[in-house]
Amino acid sequence: MLRRRPEPRRQATTISEGFRRLAMASAAALETQLKLDELRRAVEQARTGLVDLEHCSDEELVALRAEFERLEGRAGGPGVPRAEPR
Repeated sequence: MLRRRPEPRRQATTISEGFRRLAMASAAALETQLKLDELRRAVEQARTGLVDLEHCSDEELVALRAEFERLEGRAGGPGVPRAEPR
């Protein structure tokens, strides 16, 4: 017959330790909520119209290229290679 090991006794949680654990959980929840809010803000400002670029006219493509070059100039980023319109 197998003998069961006695389970270790749980240490009693003090009230201050309980509050500390709640505060840590609350801080983690707040951090997660702030990250989700930032992602939501970024996605709401994203464009979905660029998904179907193959259906754009040459004029629309040239206008988009000009807009992105203007935005890039504001950001001071590296150059974007030029693509010939269809």
